[in-house]
Amino acid sequence: MTLMFAAAAAALLLAGTATAQDAGGPPPPPPPTPGTTITQTDWRTVAPENLLVIDTTKGRVLIELTPQIAPLHVERVRLLARNGFFDGLLWHRVIDWFMAQTG
Repeated sequence: MTLMFAAAAAALLLAGTATAQDAGGPPPPPPPTPGTTITQTDWRTVAPENLLVIDTTKGRVLIELTPQIAPLHVERVRLLARNGFFDGLLWHRVIDWFMAQTG
């Protein structure tokens, strides 16, 4: 009986970690190919206070902050950036056109 209970608990635990991580939004755009042309109309104006600029050895990254969605998170990121927390930080994982993880 104990073995059956342990097996059932393990199965439930593993099943819980296998749930989909879909955010429900549209899929990300495909990455540009060498023949892709990006025009001015592909961009929009971002308020300077909501633009996080990261310069890396691989180029510049622009991130639009959205304080209307996550005001406390945005304020914390701004504070850390102003204090130089991110300077020299290593990037652990980068998935093109999806996400970059550091910290």
